[in-house]
Amino acid sequence: MDNVFTGIWKQVRKLYYPYYRYIKNRKIDSLRSGKRKEIDLDEIIPDRREVYNEPIEQVKQIAIRMLQCIDHLSLKYDFKYFLAYGTLIGAVRHKGFIPWDDDIDIFMSEDQFNRFLQASVNLPDCFKIFNMGYDFFKVMDPFSIISKDGKRGVAIDIFILREKKQQMYFRNVHNFKILSSDKGDWFPGVKVPFENYRFPIPSNAAKILTSIYGDYMQLPPKEQRVNPHIGQYLRIEPYRSF
Repeated sequence: MDNVFTGIWKQVRKLYYPYYRYIKNRKIDSLRSGKRKEIDLDEIIPDRREVYNEPIEQVKQIAIRMLQCIDHLSLKYDFKYFLAYGTLIGAVRHKGFIPWDDDIDIFMSEDQFNRFLQASVNLPDCFKIFNMGYDFFKVMDPFSIISKDGKRGVAIDIFILREKKQQMYFRNVHNFKILSSDKGDWFPGVKVPFENYRFPIPSNAAKILTSIYGDYMQLPPKEQRVNPHIGQYLRIEPYRSF
């Protein structure tokens, strides 16, 4: 009986999920529409992708600039975020991107993410926010790149932390298990070097990384140190500020 119920639930979720995402994304769009910007991030943090020649370096620059925009808003509108997953390993182990990586992940607690949404009207107009479901959001510049498989846009992945009784809970994206740690392991956080900038990481980043990866300072085998995106970019688009 349990297997039958599980199968029915999976089918219902499969049918409902696209509608759920549509409704959630409409709500996000409504938060940003019709509001006036208080700051011009295109002027404060200009796009610099054309300074670089290699597509991978251009993609990194686009992602870094997106993170700079979020960081600027976090200081002005008083919300917190932390580097996450491979980006957090990169900050701790390499003081920047993992050499064979080019994307950015961040954590935000639920209440801090809501503050970010309120401030997001000030993001550049080309940045879009998408609810991917299951406490997972993307901030994307859909007009930045086109890959050979038809995918568009450089994105920052945002993973939501849930708080209960001074414990922070999150879903490990590598195995989907729920992990938890003390709130004090996260807050207030500390800023560390990352690609010639400084961005925040959890106060006890070592404990959090160990809970996810084990020995996170150990490099993977050499044959695994390959960027999966190399050769996948069809073209890098010029910046569109709209």
